[in-house]
Amino acid sequence: KRAAEMAGYALDEVLSLRNTGPNDEDVGATREMCAREHEEAVQSNSFWLERIRHAAYSARVPGRVEDKLLEWERLRQQALEELSISSVRQTLRDRLCDASNNYTVITLQPLPLAGACGNMIAAIEEATLRCVAPTLINGRFQ
Repeated sequence: KRAAEMAGYALDEVLSLRNTGPNDEDVGATREMCAREHEEAVQSNSFWLERIRHAAYSARVPGRVEDKLLEWERLRQQALEELSISSVRQTLRDRLCDASNNYTVITLQPLPLAGACGNMIAAIEEATLRCVAPTLINGRFQ
């Protein structure tokens, strides 16, 4: 029952986003968060390794690796600059056009006493091995 209630809340939120879109505060916060995450990411070697690797094998943007990196940065900055309430609203309307009829609800069920069951299974397996495995005496199986 609770899962159906939560699914209803989630669907209401998706429909609200589709119909009214975000407000100025949401868009501003998203733009700021993206900029901050990018500033932090460029400080790590793994970011650059992944970018260079992707550029080396990508055929979407022609040219050398350096050209691709520069183009991707230009496109990233352009996307952040163009991020607006109207652009997000239009994207949500386009992508969520049939959201009220076309969705899947997945409910995760917790395993009861998962830790205790795991310990119990391990104890049973150990006891079974002791019963079934031959005994080693003086380096020989008996």
